Amino acid sequence: MRPTVDRLFEAVIGLQATPSRKLRSATPQQWLDGLISLECSALGRVVQWATRVVHLSRGASASFTNEVQHSRHPRVERAPQSAYLLTVTCAQHGSASTMLQPCTLFPLGRPEGGIARAAEPRGHYCRRPDGTLTGEIVEAATASVWRSLPKTPLSYAKTVIEFAISECHRYGITSIQEASATTAYLHALRELEAENRLPLDISTHIVCAPGASTGESEASLAALINVADAFKSKHVHTGFVKFWLDGAPLPPNPTQCDLDANGKADPERVLVDYQKLLDRISAYDARNMTCKIHVAGEGSVRLALDVYEAVRKRNPSGPKHELAHCNAVHRDDIQRIARLGLTAEMSPAIWHAPVVQFAPHLLRWPFNEILATGAHMTIGSDWILTDNPSLFDPLAHLVEMLEVPRSGDREGLTKKQVAAHALCRMITLGGAEAVGRERMIGSIEVGKMANFIALDRDLSEGEFAGATVLKTWFEGRQVYSAVAGQVGI
Repeated sequence: MRPTVDRLFEAVIGLQATPSRKLRSATPQQWLDGLISLECSALGRVVQWATRVVHLSRGASASFTNEVQHSRHPRVERAPQSAYLLTVTCAQHGSASTMLQPCTLFPLGRPEGGIARAAEPRGHYCRRPDGTLTGEIVEAATASVWRSLPKTPLSYAKTVIEFAISECHRYGITSIQEASATTAYLHALRELEAENRLPLDISTHIVCAPGASTGESEASLAALINVADAFKSKHVHTGFVKFWLDGAPLPPNPTQCDLDANGKADPERVLVDYQKLLDRISAYDARNMTCKIHVAGEGSVRLALDVYEAVRKRNPSGPKHELAHCNAVHRDDIQRIARLGLTAEMSPAIWHAPVVQFAPHLLRWPFNEILATGAHMTIGSDWILTDNPSLFDPLAHLVEMLEVPRSGDREGLTKKQVAAHALCRMITLGGAEAVGRERMIGSIEVGKMANFIALDRDLSEGEFAGATVLKTWFEGRQVYSAVAGQVGI
């Protein structure tokens, strides 16, 4: 259904914005004026981000409604004449793949020529029961919005990346996987590396498909992957590719791909079809590039496993690939993860958060079932969905319920200590193994990089809750201290 211009007022891309309480109770124009003038720090948490598309007209009035569960949306009283994108963007992800933008209004042109047109395939505009638009734009329908954004200056990108690096050091992180690398991101990393300002080991998963949320065409992204080696450096490792197979199982608009009545992936929720996925992954597998597939529903997991199985038949000795998230895996597919030699990346680290109550059947990471198969497992924060990249509190929740198969070297340890040892390995050496870096990082051994941290407790006892990083070292140099002014001492 073609959206009507006079109903489209606001589109929210990403997660919830977090303006102050004063702004939330203000009129729409007061809210807008106040939000534009906010400093990033005034949003409360710099690592949270929001991008809001606002349709304005001179003199247009609006009133807040509360018709849609989980969200508040303004309703336009008169049709807007022009479309604008309001960005109040801070750091996203562990390495800030969504770049820093100033608080600015960007004109997008007349609505009928921009995002107000019919939604692109596998995307939609959300509507109220009476047919009016709520303003939310879902999945591929966001593509035209992202393409309308001006190119992010590298100076902004570098500023955000440096902030993200400092946050990683604060929480004891010295290496990361960037799950949505783009052209601008890689250029920013290259400049930082050349300036000796990149004290973090980064494995960049360059997005292949779909490209809706990147602001780049799939042709541009494919070209970037083809020249990925040109961006390799001491701390940047570019032999990784990312696919988004479905959306997210989060309210109020879950878009994960479930299984249909025939046990197949629901074709209406698949963002990359089987043949395209098979062809692309086969090509990158032949180049020894690790592929990470975003899977958030049982249907997308099964489709991804089918593709990986076909790829392995073509090339039995290819690299270790990944399933990202693994929050919903059908019991018939759990054994296949180990059999295909895949990494089960368990993320986002929100299994202890209240949001899980909204979709317990979809947010039920099968840690114990996957561990029982012997499959390789890692844990990721997915910083876009958490206040900070720390894993300590999520691990505190896991350590009490994890069932780790016992072996001879664990005799005499309590069940909690066994689980703690397993979790510590997952977030250190296990992560290094997932990106093929275990010979250089992931443990303290002769010949490896001197990346390590000092904490206020022994995590091997399983007491993760509230753990504090005291100091962080990267390549033998102290890069963080909990005591102000002591970095480098």
